[in-house]
Amino acid sequence: MTPLLFLTLCKLKNKLLELLRKPGRLIAALAFLVILVMNFSLYADGLSGQRPLAEFRAIIFAFYILCFATESKKGFHSGGTMFSMADVNMLFMSPLRPSRILFHGMLSRLGSSLFMALAFVYQFTLLRSLYPITAGDMLAAVGGYAAVVFLSQLTGMLIYFYTCGQPEKIRAARVIFCLTGVLFLAVFLTALLKNGYITFSAAVLAFTSSPMKLFPVAGWVLSVLDGIMLGKTSELLAGGIICVAFSFAVFLLIAFSDKGYYEDVLLSAEGGADSKAGEGTPSDVKIKSRSASLKRGSGASVLFYKHMLENKRTRASLFSPSSLVYLVLLGVYGFVFGGDFTLLFFFSCMVSFIPVLSGRWLKELTMPHVYLIPEPPFKKLLYILPELLPKLVTESVLQCALIGYICDLTPPTVISVTASRLSVSFVLVGSALLAARLFREKEKNSVFLSLSVLPGILFTLPSAALCISALNFGFGITVAFALMSAVNLLVALVLVFLSRNILKISE
Repeated sequence: MTPLLFLTLCKLKNKLLELLRKPGRLIAALAFLVILVMNFSLYADGLSGQRPLAEFRAIIFAFYILCFATESKKGFHSGGTMFSMADVNMLFMSPLRPSRILFHGMLSRLGSSLFMALAFVYQFTLLRSLYPITAGDMLAAVGGYAAVVFLSQLTGMLIYFYTCGQPEKIRAARVIFCLTGVLFLAVFLTALLKNGYITFSAAVLAFTSSPMKLFPVAGWVLSVLDGIMLGKTSELLAGGIICVAFSFAVFLLIAFSDKGYYEDVLLSAEGGADSKAGEGTPSDVKIKSRSASLKRGSGASVLFYKHMLENKRTRASLFSPSSLVYLVLLGVYGFVFGGDFTLLFFFSCMVSFIPVLSGRWLKELTMPHVYLIPEPPFKKLLYILPELLPKLVTESVLQCALIGYICDLTPPTVISVTASRLSVSFVLVGSALLAARLFREKEKNSVFLSLSVLPGILFTLPSAALCISALNFGFGITVAFALMSAVNLLVALVLVFLSRNILKISE
């Protein structure tokens, strides 16, 4: 048995034992699997939707392209994130080839990326109500996503392996990466404009045309998926052969090269460790602001200005790529469901937990410098939370403005709906804070999501019931959603108050 295989098996065994030692996590995992099986078994023989299958293939292809772009571009700057300081101290000191250690780092990171494939599975019921697909088609789409993740990370690893620490090569690789995207965008526009008119059906057909299937990784996997779903053996073999040949070529290029990357990973890992300890930013982050020190705030208020400064340093934007994806999906759902306001608002509220759990505030609860500030714990907590506010407001305004445009709402109604959607985010913040207070789970993992998101949805039910009752009694949408906002705000304040001593307990 090779050392890396032994290490991988030991890590897997330890994770299983940890699952058995913590009944809460075991129950959550079993419930997760039960819901997953029920999602397929209850609707496997139901009636399928009547919308064109090409739309389903276009949605899957767009998701594959997004996955390839986000995963492969990590090779330009974040190869060190494959390793922790424990890997650096143990693996880099061992007499193993750098290529083998790099493959081990990629495979160890693969599991967390594949976890997102389950999001596809839970959309099976909705997609089956729209498109004529079977459970086998859905599993094939999930398997294609897994293949895209693997090949994309393999592409990113190849980029990182041959460009790390060399700015000229990184710039050249970025240019090639961008030109590839521009080339296929031109192919898509050419196919779309060929008939002289633009419709949604024409865009779908142009997007899934044969030239687009030459798109790296995403197009190849789409060919395999089309071969399975449409019974086209030639496309199945062509896409499969290209994927296998690409994997084999990348393995050869990396395995038989003696390029070193240890120093770059070491600097990245040390920078990440310092950042987690609150002592700086990762070494590969370019500081945008001219000032590297705090000049505003005193006492507990310094925590808020610290967050603003760190967002400047890391060039954090108010609208992330995932937010753009959900905004596009919101527009697609608006077209598919004919402007169903209830469904669009529900979808917008469901995705609001992503910016809530992706902010700095959860990590800040564990930072040592928070406890060195001689201020009351609740006051410090109130200055930690506002870091989320700009992003939550931005997403709520953009998504609700799109809903208002699709559903032809009046400006006062759009304002009321925006406030209501923002209040749902506040409830989710309070739910996540209470979960961190009760379960001491401050890391963004699947267990913490289940401990915070699901109760957060339950906490919004009273306001939703009040809103529906107001609509049934003849009140307008503006008044009904204003009442919903008031109740959600009250619930959020209660949740924050119940978690007021979280810093005191951790200290």
